[in-house]
Amino acid sequence: MMTLWIVLGALFMTGIGIRFTYRVLGLTPVEATAVFVMIVTLVGINTAPARTLIMNLLG
Repeated sequence: MMTLWIVLGALFMTGIGIRFTYRVLGLTPVEATAVFVMIVTLVGINTAPARTLIMNLLG
């Protein structure tokens, strides 16, 4: 599962991610940007330092 997040993160951290979302999925540029931000946020939350920080804040 972690490999999937790393691959998605690497893809969407580049311009390829937005272009892929925009052209292949047939979204508008605004929708493609929203998907890009969502994926980057999910990948960021799933990294160990972010997870540890969230657990310390909530725990």
